[in-house]
Amino acid sequence: MSDDKLKLELEYLLQLQRAMERAGFTTEHAARLLDPCFLCLVREALEGIREIVEIDLIIKTDLDPCSVHGLEKCRHNRSLKPWVWNPTEFELYQSEIQESGKRVLVRKLIKWIRDRHAANACILDWARRHPRYLPISWLEWLRGNKNRNIWFPGTTYRDENMFERVRGLYLLDDRLSSRSRKLTESFGPDDVVVLMIV
Repeated sequence: MSDDKLKLELEYLLQLQRAMERAGFTTEHAARLLDPCFLCLVREALEGIREIVEIDLIIKTDLDPCSVHGLEKCRHNRSLKPWVWNPTEFELYQSEIQESGKRVLVRKLIKWIRDRHAANACILDWARRHPRYLPISWLEWLRGNKNRNIWFPGTTYRDENMFERVRGLYLLDDRLSSRSRKLTESFGPDDVVVLMIV
């Protein structure tokens, strides 16, 4: 290797070391870069083959949702893999009956949308932990009326009286809270369900 090429490579390494120091890399971080498998992942990210995702944006829809006092999980539409949050992959849905100002049984609505990938309660639990990522349109919709709810019917629960229920989000003092509704009750114009666009 010529002296000029060696000097150039050393200069690149010094620049990389300075950049890593400015970015707050520790010796443990630098040691991980010595792992060839990890280095391949970094290269693939640089080439656009892989995507680096903020950990808060990963929704583990392939796992069970959080346990809720007084409710036992009954049915849960698991995803095959965790989702990376992308609001364009979700839609708020209302039936034509609800849009006309009338009410529809929760059980009936769930039956109507069964082939449309209803979002499960893992997404609800994630949204409560990370409200800053929710679309402004969802929050504005909730703020429009204190009785408004966003439901996640991909998971149903059974309460202590053996009634099946679904969980949903609503705003309480401008904070996201969760409530449940029996499948034998109804959804009206103030209720929407979340569907995943697959």
